[in-house]
Amino acid sequence: MQPKSLAWTQIRDALAQRIESGQFSPGDRLPSEPELSLMFHAGRHSVRRALSALSSEGRLRIAHGRGAFVSDGLAFQYTIDRRERLFDQLKSAGHLGEVTALASGEHPANAEVASALGLDERSTVHVNDVLLLVDDVPLGIGRSFHPLARFPDYEIHRQFALTQRMFYKSYGIHDFFREDTLLTSRTARVEEADLLKQQPEMPIVETKTRDVDSSGAVIGYSTTVWAASRIRFVIPSRT
Repeated sequence: MQPKSLAWTQIRDALAQRIESGQFSPGDRLPSEPELSLMFHAGRHSVRRALSALSSEGRLRIAHGRGAFVSDGLAFQYTIDRRERLFDQLKSAGHLGEVTALASGEHPANAEVASALGLDERSTVHVNDVLLLVDDVPLGIGRSFHPLARFPDYEIHRQFALTQRMFYKSYGIHDFFREDTLLTSRTARVEEADLLKQQPEMPIVETKTRDVDSSGAVIGYSTTVWAASRIRFVIPSRT
């Protein structure tokens, strides 16, 4: 007699248990869908649904055309502080942080950016898009806005500045602070999920921050889309 076919929830739970027990380690490629179908005596649709559910939970990363891989489990802890910078925290935690340039150019500020920077709408701002990686794993997609009037020759300065601190110092700004941070969550857009190497239905956390100089003047505005399964935010209490 043929073994009873498993429901997709049973396949999901069985695979989750094997991941938790270490049978499948971070980075391992799971058997193919046909192999899993034979293993669990189930149809391809049930297997695909189970894999999709595990991907949504952050346990798997599905690379189309290559298969399903066990999540690396990276969960960097980032303290949102007025002064402590991301790459300082990465270094002190023993992680390697890198920035890959995606796009850069001058554009008119929309209403949101103009309001954040205290500019007239349609004022020209420099827009810089980057991909943030930690230990070669995509962590976030950043977009920064800086007013042209305050930062002329932006591209030249940015080319030689490895960090935000170095960039501001090149303009004579020797100290800066995070004025505020807004956190929201949503589902990743397709292009964001592709850059972050996660499934589109998986959540992201979006932060919006403003930088101010020592006089309190706003000098920069940035938005960052973070892979929610790879980062934990710590917000210190204020007394």
